[in-house]
Amino acid sequence: MNLDKLSQMCPAAKGVRLGELVAQTQVRTVSGAGWIVDLDAGDSVDVTITHEEFGLAAPPEFSAGSLEVTLLLEGTTNDQFKVRVTRPAGTTGTDYGYGGTSADYSYTWTRRGIG
Repeated sequence: MNLDKLSQMCPAAKGVRLGELVAQTQVRTVSGAGWIVDLDAGDSVDVTITHEEFGLAAPPEFSAGSLEVTLLLEGTTNDQFKVRVTRPAGTTGTDYGYGGTSADYSYTWTRRGIG
């Protein structure tokens, strides 16, 4: 594909050197981890993760054990995302010091993007 054709397909590429364009489109990955504490069965909590900005970001991967995870479009941009984490009723978890029926859960996340 020549650069004229690329410029027609992607106006943002017009006038950009090919080496610069390749550098801008390299896939990068960011990741992290954290804790959700004192969550009762049937309750939900929204978690917002802020990270370095991408020109274009893929949907995140978010894992929190047995908890249900829903990606929220409101609050999700190229430099952050928001998920709603729900502890299903009737589930058990580990309590690391809060007592009662509350439980604590670790989570991990990964997000890929370019630019």
